[in-house]
Amino acid sequence: MMLNALVAVLVLLASAALLAQDFASFPHYVPEQQVRGTLTVWGADGMVNLAKLWEDDFHKYQPDIRFDDHLYSTATGIGGLYAGHGDMAYMGRDIWFIEGLGFSKTFGYDPTRIVAATGAYDVEGKTFPMIVFVHKDNPLKQLTLPQLDAIFGTERKLGASKSIRTWGDLGLGGDWADKPIHLYAYANDSGFGIFFSAATMGGSNRWACDIHQFDNINDAKGKTITQAGTQIVTALAADKYGLAYSGIRYATRDIRPVALAVRAGAPNVEPTRENVLNRTYPLLRDIPIYINRAPGKPIEPKVREFLAYILSREGQQAISREGDYLPLTLDVIEQQRKLLK
Repeated sequence: MMLNALVAVLVLLASAALLAQDFASFPHYVPEQQVRGTLTVWGADGMVNLAKLWEDDFHKYQPDIRFDDHLYSTATGIGGLYAGHGDMAYMGRDIWFIEGLGFSKTFGYDPTRIVAATGAYDVEGKTFPMIVFVHKDNPLKQLTLPQLDAIFGTERKLGASKSIRTWGDLGLGGDWADKPIHLYAYANDSGFGIFFSAATMGGSNRWACDIHQFDNINDAKGKTITQAGTQIVTALAADKYGLAYSGIRYATRDIRPVALAVRAGAPNVEPTRENVLNRTYPLLRDIPIYINRAPGKPIEPKVREFLAYILSREGQQAISREGDYLPLTLDVIEQQRKLLK
C-alpha cells in the first residue's frame, strides 16, 4: 500500500513538472522610469487574489505607486474607464459591443486591449475554456471550427459549404447516419454563448433552431444553486445523440470531450490543461486588461510600467503562484509588449 501511494505521488509530481511553465526565457521587469501616484482599477472580482500578488510584487520596484481597487465584476470594468474613474479595466472576458460603444461614444476611439493572462482550466468563475462533448457511446473523435459553425449556426461564416444537422453529415454511418444532432449549450446571449459565437461562428448571432439552452438556477436571494454547465452535461449524458459545449470541470463518465482543429487539415488538439497552457487549444480564453489610450499617444507612464511588469517574468510567475489563471506563452508576451511602445 505504501509503495502504491509513493508511486501515485511520484506520478502526480511528474505530471506537475511536465505542466510547469518555463519562465527562464521570459524578460525580467526592468523599470523604464520610476513612477508615483495611484493606479485605479475596476473590473473582475475573480481577479482579487491575483491583483494582490501583482501589486505587492510591483511595490518592490515602484514603491511610490498605490492602488485603488474596485474589483466588483467584469461588468463594471469598461464603465469605470469611460466614466473617467479608472486607469485600467480587469476583464474576465473580452469587451461586449455595448460596452465598447459606450467607450467609443465618449472618446471617439476604442479602448486598447492588452492580454495579461490565459484563463483558468477548470476553476469555477475564472474564465475557463469551452469544451465540446459528445455522449460516451458516440464514435466521433474530432471536429473543426467550421464544422461547429455549421452545426450551431446558420450563416456559416467560417466557410462550411452546408449546414450540419445530422450525425451522417459528420460522416457517421450505420444507425447514426440519419439521426439529428441534439444541441445543448449555455444561453446564446450569455457570456459563454457570446464567446462561443465569436470563436466558432465568426461572431454571428444567427443560431440554429432547437438548441437546448441553459442558465444558472438561482435561489430567492440570487445565489447560484445549480450551474448551467452542470445542467448541460446532465442533459447530454441522457441523450446518445447529443452534442454540447461546457466546462471540463463538469465532465462526467457518461460524456466524452472531442479534439478540435482550427480548420480541415490542421492539427486536432485535445482539450487538456497542457494544451490550454501552451495556448494550442482553439477555445481557450484570454484575460484582457483594457486601458484608455488615445491614438498616436503614449500610454501614461504609471500604467505602462505596471503593464510592463505584468508582461514580464515576475508578473507571469505571480500568475503561476496564484494558481487559478494560467500564464501566457513567450510569443504572446512578446506580441503584447510591442503594444506598450
